[in-house]
Amino acid sequence: MTFTVTWKPSAIEALASLWLDSARRDGVSRAADEIDGLLRERPLGVGEPALLNSRILVCLPLAVVYDVQVDDRLVQVLLVAAVPGE
Repeated sequence: MTFTVTWKPSAIEALASLWLDSARRDGVSRAADEIDGLLRERPLGVGEPALLNSRILVCLPLAVVYDVQVDDRLVQVLLVAAVPGE
């Protein structure tokens, strides 16, 4: 079952800032692409439970918090951050 992945505007802005500030922009781009792919194919099979019904997924050098709406086959990325030390 394929899911549609959307990013909150604030998460897109944060990702853009992380990319602009990164010395390893290729790594940020690859991680974002990997996140999209994993969430599209199996959002409940990756990541770990987080607060409330959210989940967290780490694909170095990024981490995202996301929600899954199984009935609608929809994933929304709520937050994105750089993993410290990466």
